[in-house]
Amino acid sequence: MSRDIKRTILYVTAYAVVGTLCLGQAVFADQYSSTNYQIDASVMNSFGGTSSSTSYQMVSSGGESIIGNGSSGSYILGQGYVAQLEKSLQLSVQPTGLVGHWALNEPSGSLVYDSSASSNHGNTVNSSTWTTG
Repeated sequence: MSRDIKRTILYVTAYAVVGTLCLGQAVFADQYSSTNYQIDASVMNSFGGTSSSTSYQMVSSGGESIIGNGSSGSYILGQGYVAQLEKSLQLSVQPTGLVGHWALNEPSGSLVYDSSASSNHGNTVNSSTWTTG
């Protein structure tokens, strides 16, 4: 089963919304995280410095409660305006415990690709040939 996922990031001067996490001056904690991001408390505090990963970059500047300018390949954060950037992603959802999924749709060659997370690729034997249909 395939699903299309769109990620939209909305931000304004007073606060930033990243996924379902709202960041603003009334929020105090050591760390916010999910499987997709991690934000240390120092990022949100005044004079907090920079925090980044391959997925995001956020900057906090002195005297402001809003996350400052920052960018990545997926979004741009800035001060004083609202913007939305959309990015789509197609996921293939597979059942738990799947050992292999061989669609046998290769057009030629002797390699049979496993499209599961196991990557159990195989080889054809006995002079096998591919046919359409």
